[in-house]
Amino acid sequence: KRKENFGLRFTAVITIAKAGEYTFSTTSDDGSHLYVDDKLVVDNGGIHPPQDKSGKITLSAGEHALKGVPDTWHLYRVVSS
Repeated sequence: KRKENFGLRFTAVITIAKAGEYTFSTTSDDGSHLYVDDKLVVDNGGIHPPQDKSGKITLSAGEHALKGVPDTWHLYRVVSS
């Protein structure tokens, strides 16, 4: 059996000092998704070796919700195997 089957889900609040376009990135071994204010910014989903993906979003100054979610298809696959 594989010993690496795990996923991390997190939420956070980030404070943007100056309005503008920001780039976010993830490195995932299998899938992950990164949301800012409930908008998908980085889609690094699927079953794959470690890979980097990035996405851009325009943000106003102030606080914004950040959420990282493991690829749910992969989690369901792990649970059902």
